[in-house]
Amino acid sequence: MHEYSMMISPRRGRFGAFLCAFLMTVGVASAQKQSQKHMLWRVKGKTNTVYLLGSVHALPKTMYPLDSAIERAYTDAGKLVFELDLDSAQSPAAMQSMVASGMLTSGKSLKSSVSKSTYKLVQRKFREAGIDLAMFSGFKPWVVALMYSAVHMQTSGVEAEYGIDNYFAGKAKADSKSVIGLETVAFQIGIFDSMTDKAQEEFLKQSLSSDNNGDKAFTAITDAWKTGDTKALEKMLGNEIGDDEFNKKMVSTRNANWVPQIEGFLADKTNYMVVVGSLHLVGNNGVVELLKAKGYQVEQL
Repeated sequence: MHEYSMMISPRRGRFGAFLCAFLMTVGVASAQKQSQKHMLWRVKGKTNTVYLLGSVHALPKTMYPLDSAIERAYTDAGKLVFELDLDSAQSPAAMQSMVASGMLTSGKSLKSSVSKSTYKLVQRKFREAGIDLAMFSGFKPWVVALMYSAVHMQTSGVEAEYGIDNYFAGKAKADSKSVIGLETVAFQIGIFDSMTDKAQEEFLKQSLSSDNNGDKAFTAITDAWKTGDTKALEKMLGNEIGDDEFNKKMVSTRNANWVPQIEGFLADKTNYMVVVGSLHLVGNNGVVELLKAKGYQVEQL
């Protein structure tokens, strides 16, 4: 399961159905033991608390109910923060923007944009998945990568609908809690579209091969998430990102951009719950360590 296979997830039209697995970096069991750690941290400000929750963006329905410690953090928060506002990501405007940015121009095709060996791999993987490759022949490799990952996740029994982000976004809407996005749809599309041709092809190949031993890998990620095993998650999810250029664009740069925003939340009097992909919270360049380096008290719950 690719950590960044679902950053933009409009849900309208046939094309949108394929996109709907990544919006934007778990579980086949239900509640965890209270003594266990979670992918949940508490950051103390002078007048409030900010909770940081690591998300997996697409999950099986059997993930729920979540542990009570996570639900308590949600209840204690007056405002919810996601990588971006999910409603904006599912709007017709977001869909149009992604299609416009993701289409090849000047008579190019997917076949002419990648090597022969990569294109043969695309043909084989799409044929095995029962996807009509002709639908995507006019799109850039990064779009095709997201499409394949989205479809593969759906056929594996995990869905964006049951991702941590969507779950808490739905609860916030039902409870009339304010929702904030750390980024815009345009910014997230720009991350992919700014990749070099070489990086796009590498991302495509990586996405096509990410289903090798998929069930085993997903179970391992599930187990690490349920027990708050940050080292294991950092290793597994980091391996999926791979390419240094992509890792910098998708993870470390965004982490650094989010920290000042989180500091702003910590200066408020209202409690916040920040829900972002789990990979963003682990490692030396993760949000947790960046906040600690600024002198904040950060405790894993």
